[in-house]
Amino acid sequence: MSICMLLAAPLAGGVLNLCAQAIWHRCTSRFMQSMLLGFAFGGVVTAVFSSILVFHFREYDFEDAISFLVGNVIIYGAGGYLLFHFVNVGEASIRFRILRELNREEEPIFETELRSRYNDDLILRARLERLVGNGMIRHSEGNYVLASGTVLEPVARTMMWIKRFLIRRESEFEAMKSDK
Repeated sequence: MSICMLLAAPLAGGVLNLCAQAIWHRCTSRFMQSMLLGFAFGGVVTAVFSSILVFHFREYDFEDAISFLVGNVIIYGAGGYLLFHFVNVGEASIRFRILRELNREEEPIFETELRSRYNDDLILRARLERLVGNGMIRHSEGNYVLASGTVLEPVARTMMWIKRFLIRRESEFEAMKSDK
């Protein structure tokens, strides 16, 4: 069995990740949930398909088989991570949303209309509502906190730690505050 055959597992997992995302999103309209479920489904497919390939054909000793299995899961994880951010940039980026709206409209959109659609308060409220609706944060007595037990809680905390370590701040907005 060739190495190319082994690489079919993360590729198959990636394709089924996309299919699961599309199906789940069409059924529920829950973007983040479809991304996470698709990623998990593709990961299981990758692990199972890799295991079948390396253990069924028995061409490799146990250590090599485990190495191929772990390698394929890492390859799938890296590809899934890139896919998530590629898809999410179109969802989260205001620039792409403005371009989509301008492309969709037959008439030009006035600057005042764009400013009213994309004012900071409106965007903040929409993002907070989405985070509360997805159960990622909680709103209580005028305060927002990370909801404990969510999948993204450790990810958010890790990203904040990495940013603090690498760039000595948690966001680009801290630099803007210090410039004023």
